[in-house]
Amino acid sequence: MRLLRVLLVLFVIPTLAWSAQMSWSPVTTYTDGTVIEDYNLGLLTYQTFTGVTSSGPWVSDAVTIAGMTSATVREPPQYGVTQWYTAKAFLNGEESDYGVPVGLMRPFPATKMPSNPGGMDVR
Repeated sequence: MRLLRVLLVLFVIPTLAWSAQMSWSPVTTYTDGTVIEDYNLGLLTYQTFTGVTSSGPWVSDAVTIAGMTSATVREPPQYGVTQWYTAKAFLNGEESDYGVPVGLMRPFPATKMPSNPGGMDVR
């Protein structure tokens, strides 16, 4: 059976409340370069993974329903730490390699700075 070509283009967009939205371009070919048949395109599912480095180790995060090209994933657990994300495609019992990982750093929360001093005078 032909293996799936992993040409996942991954995007991670931060959302509120400790989660991020991860999306990717759908897989359209097998590893031998032939086009996945139309009747199989709607059967593709994807599984997302997270890791602490761009090379893993990977931990399963979310599984999509057939045809979905996005998933809600966990945001990095700490401020200033980069969480890495990747995905695999699944079709008819076969799975792809991991997609090219993308990173997301959870920014530190905005702080309120005091206003500049005013009304100064020197005599």
